[in-house]
Amino acid sequence: MARGSGVATHDSRRRGSRKGVIMMSEDVSDRASMSVTWDVLVEGYRHAAVEALARHLRTGSRCAECGQPWPCTAACAAEAALEL
Repeated sequence: MARGSGVATHDSRRRGSRKGVIMMSEDVSDRASMSVTWDVLVEGYRHAAVEALARHLRTGSRCAECGQPWPCTAACAAEAALEL
């Protein structure tokens, strides 16, 4: 806020607003490494999803692995992970 006015000025509002925000002037290689990390995470989720779907199979109206009604929570989550 501007001193004594009780009104926030444009500059005073922006002082803390940059925390946690990627600025356009940051090094491009830093942002590129973030996308590589994202790709690695997504690939890990996909691998775990395939393993879960191999175990959680339909047997009648239930899951053979966990016994929940089909489709079980694990199978639904695995399908969602494969869509990433």
